[in-house]
Amino acid sequence: MAVLHMDPSKLESVIQNIRNLADECDAAKSRIDSEFEAENDPEPIDYFPPAADKAIGNLNGRAETLEEAKNAIVAVNESGVGSMNAEGVISCDIPDSVSINNVEQLVSWSDGTIDAHDLQNIVETGRKSNGRDYDQVIASMREHADDSVYAQAYIECVGPENLTQLPLNVEERVCTHFDGIDSGDVCTTLLDQDAAGELSELQGTLLASASKRWDDDKCRSVAEAISESVDDEAGRGRATVLNAMLDGHDENGDHVNDLEFNDAFLTSLAERLDDINWDWDVLPGDRFLVGQSIDPMAGVLDAMGNNPEAALDYLAPASTGGDFDTTRLEELSKREWDEQGFAGFTAAAAAASSLRSSNAPDVRDRANALTDNSIHLLAVNTDESMYDDDAKARIGLLLANCPGELTNAWNDGISLRDNMYSNAKFSVATVEDANTLVYRIADSTDALSTIASQITSYAHDRGTFEAMENGGDRESQIEVLNKPYRQSYGAIGFLVGVADSKAGIANANAAERIERGNRNFEAVNLGVVAAITAVSGPFAPVTLLTEAQGLLISTGYSVVTTLSKPLSADIESVDSAAPQGVREALWAGSIQDASELGLIDQSTYTYNNKDEAYTWIVHDPDGNCSIMLSNTNSDEDGIGQLKEWYNGLPGDSEVDDVVEDFEDNYDDGYNSALETVAELPEAKK
Repeated sequence: MAVLHMDPSKLESVIQNIRNLADECDAAKSRIDSEFEAENDPEPIDYFPPAADKAIGNLNGRAETLEEAKNAIVAVNESGVGSMNAEGVISCDIPDSVSINNVEQLVSWSDGTIDAHDLQNIVETGRKSNGRDYDQVIASMREHADDSVYAQAYIECVGPENLTQLPLNVEERVCTHFDGIDSGDVCTTLLDQDAAGELSELQGTLLASASKRWDDDKCRSVAEAISESVDDEAGRGRATVLNAMLDGHDENGDHVNDLEFNDAFLTSLAERLDDINWDWDVLPGDRFLVGQSIDPMAGVLDAMGNNPEAALDYLAPASTGGDFDTTRLEELSKREWDEQGFAGFTAAAAAASSLRSSNAPDVRDRANALTDNSIHLLAVNTDESMYDDDAKARIGLLLANCPGELTNAWNDGISLRDNMYSNAKFSVATVEDANTLVYRIADSTDALSTIASQITSYAHDRGTFEAMENGGDRESQIEVLNKPYRQSYGAIGFLVGVADSKAGIANANAAERIERGNRNFEAVNLGVVAAITAVSGPFAPVTLLTEAQGLLISTGYSVVTTLSKPLSADIESVDSAAPQGVREALWAGSIQDASELGLIDQSTYTYNNKDEAYTWIVHDPDGNCSIMLSNTNSDEDGIGQLKEWYNGLPGDSEVDDVVEDFEDNYDDGYNSALETVAELPEAKK
């Protein structure tokens, strides 16, 4: 712990002396200017005015910097955090983990320390602190959320062991105006569950910011303090705060956590949290955050969704001799998850799978093994009933990181093998595993769009690479380019077929339920209703804590209201989640690749002067044409124009060979999907 000492009066004297010197310099400059002007400028001194101005500016700048530092320290003292002795010297304790290298960081530390102090004081007393109310402190915290020095100061002042309790204290504290007390000193903001959730979310952002400046030892010590705060009976409620801190940060809705943590912090925290013994049947006996899981692992795994390195280190840690261990991955796949926790698990697995593209062989091998095992374990150890929208999108991302394997599998392949890398083959996951997962997520457009996008990119990468490697004549290069695109058409056809099948099954089941429900509608009477209401069968683990503790009553009411009216009024037709425009994108991409590879004759571009009609037909300095769809005007449909251009070409052009058999392969893939889904146990349930 470093101790900062400052005598404000002495520092103020120094600041004033610097400003006086700057004023004297400015006066001297003016005298020199006047005297030279009186002597008709006998010598050129053009360099002098700017040099003098710079020196004067530096002096005033240094005075402003010292003033800012002094004010920051005085503010800390006046807030009640620092102390002043009889001689007027202010002393402030600065933790060793907080590195302050300039005045800007000193001010950030001061602001963070004051906000933490004032927030705790407001929550404890219900009164304003240093003239500020709760909303003003929260506004300051939001303003500084991305400032790592501020975040460090806040966490050090609150104490990492208290981060999970403070929002619960906020929820408990209802600040209102009391008769006989000056309202100017009373916090009038109503603090409730929303305020507690907001503070939790904000503290998560601060925790991420602070972690970026911590070394490994500090990461471990903070992780230990936080994990211990949720590791007891009262910790059930604090676990909901921890999950609110780490989970749910997704401003752009891409199903990926926005927070960026230090790898070592997340890994250390997860390793400690998964050692906690807890039970779904033991609910929080005191306060908790509504809508948050009591599983202590939910939030940290979700945060790993934006940190592939931490996710891989945790789920498939490296071991001696360059090996790796997927035991933890298997154990987590069998864990009794709720929806939020399972979504976090899939986030971590998906993030780790992205390291399959790593240039480091050991990392790449671990990521391959993790991806291989994840696909299999998710298929055999989990059930779609626990998949929410986030989980489906994240499983989609996991599968999307295997575009070569899926392309091969969905073109009559018998294993999950990437044809672009002949030595890469999954040894655990099967084609059936992949098909099972795809069916489970086939009602998520986000998931399917991600997979389709990666299959499209894979066709481009493999096609252009192999065409350039081919080195043969134009005809053979076109043939080499056509194959991966043709196979990708088959894979996309399969993907769309699964989505259409799942929507069809859902609609068929819904129609059957409507018919059956309406047949039984007349038979339902009050006696039956009463019997249904009275019966309470086994219930699955509580997924998210709800405000209604009378779970059986609310469930019974739901059954009654469902049976008391015709079902057709509540059931709507399900649309296929198949992504739109993928076939067109593949088709256009193949032609653009052929163009960039020089496989399209120049006369094809200039046929009927079409090179002048479209902005995406570009000319290089030598006058040669090529296709660059990114050059399409914003108000035009580039792919639509490309089709128009293609349809206007004479028959038997090279472009025909580029796109040969695309539609036939798509149809084959689509029909294969219908047959596959018909045999899937998942689809027969």
